Amino acid sequence: MSQTTLIVIIIDCLFITIEAILLEMFKSRLEGPIAQHTKSWNQARGRNKRKIKNSRFHQTYYAYNQIKTQELKEIRILLKSYDTETTYFQIAVDLFVKFILPVGTFILGVFVSTTNNFLSIQSKNGSTSLSDENSINELFSSIFGSFAPIAVIVTSLFLLSIVQNWCKHYRKKRITQHILIIDQILEDREN
Repeated sequence: MSQTTLIVIIIDCLFITIEAILLEMFKSRLEGPIAQHTKSWNQARGRNKRKIKNSRFHQTYYAYNQIKTQELKEIRILLKSYDTETTYFQIAVDLFVKFILPVGTFILGVFVSTTNNFLSIQSKNGSTSLSDENSINELFSSIFGSFAPIAVIVTSLFLLSIVQNWCKHYRKKRITQHILIIDQILEDREN
């Protein structure tokens, strides 16, 4: 394993750790106002909560239903502000990925096309001597030697962008679910 690969793996692990910490902080902020009501729902249901279909939804609905209307409206406003909230770390990684991923892909494309062109030229010549083969082997080893770190970085950035997009999608989904539940409870109370 090369030094570049090791560094990229360490950076990836740090990124995933930071994203996991940010996701846990988000969950605690999101579920903070309803934590005590969630516990009472869990105690009331006991082991039967596993048998309930969509138990997380029912748990959240019950918890928000225990909160007063004015407080629900305040929580709803806070949830809407969480919807657009991102950290500087997430913005920096997003910009880095959006810049480096296309550039790295372009460089990989240049390497592959250069290699394919060189191969086609050499195969058309047909007669190659031993010294030509040695020079070809040296050329390919130098091309692929510089190709490997770029391939590792591009693949790593692609995987990191998938992780970051999954986390964004998860946050948005949870916020939307909480807002919809609050809206439904407020609508039920008005009727």
